[in-house]
Amino acid sequence: MKTKATLISILTLAVATLAGCQEPKIMFKVRVTDDEGKPMEHCEVSGTVFDHWESGRDKFRISRVMADENGIAPINSSSKRKDVYYSATPPPGFYNTHRAEFAFREVIDGQWTPADKQFEVVLKRIRNPIAMYAKNLTSEGGAALKIPARDLAFAYDFAIGDWMLPHGKGVNGDIVFQYSFQKEASGDSRRVIRITFTNPLDGLVMFDADQWQGSDLTSDYLAPESGYKPLLEMKRTIVKGVVTDDRRRERNYYFRVRTKVNSEGKLVSANYGKIYGDFMYFTYYFNPTPNDRNVEFDPAKNLFRDVPNLLKVERP
Repeated sequence: MKTKATLISILTLAVATLAGCQEPKIMFKVRVTDDEGKPMEHCEVSGTVFDHWESGRDKFRISRVMADENGIAPINSSSKRKDVYYSATPPPGFYNTHRAEFAFREVIDGQWTPADKQFEVVLKRIRNPIAMYAKNLTSEGGAALKIPARDLAFAYDFAIGDWMLPHGKGVNGDIVFQYSFQKEASGDSRRVIRITFTNPLDGLVMFDADQWQGSDLTSDYLAPESGYKPLLEMKRTIVKGVVTDDRRRERNYYFRVRTKVNSEGKLVSANYGKIYGDFMYFTYYFNPTPNDRNVEFDPAKNLFRDVPNLLKVERP
């Protein structure tokens, strides 16, 4: 009897140990729609999870599932890690998408939670890409756009891609930057970048979207008609070692410049564009056609002929 009891205990321990070694399940759904909210059926969805570690590198496992008539694809996998990646393969005529990432919370009853998670992927059509002035002010020389001097206002020309004379070759002062910095003996500091414009109805409309996840077309197709604000202040402070910074990784902007008004102060002409990234590390796209709010950029038609291909661009 003792031998039998011992054997049962050993088998029970072995089963428990084996169960403990099993990878927790990762189960989620991905719903794919087009830019009008319609389901994208028969679209391939990929779900990627960590598989194992080999030769100093992470190895991943990919599940590929076709979306049903509702645009939904279930992903059933397992992993020792909580992070997952998901994406959808666009059909011809749509923009490419970058995979998105999500981290589950915890394992409950052998499954990563929340167990009913559903992700949304929007595939955007290639509609009407146009020629624009597009310039990356993040990657040039590995630094941000550098304001020429402290405590003075400097205007930048989007079409020339330079500061206004005498600090550059600019002709139209589209956007104005002013930089101030104060540092105390204690080491505390305050930096402010003040962004203004030169015409009465110029300004910015802010929008949040992660450039590195989702569609290559991060923005909408058209810049908004209204809502432009003529002033933005970006602040960064260090107080007793604590840093606060207004800059956000997901921050982007639409802009309206070169505005002209009639005798009643109503808008009659303007140029539009967009900015990917927050100040002062950003890429801008300027539409040179007055009153055209189209900001869908064609990377084959960059009006800056001598700009290297360093852009985060819409790529058909």
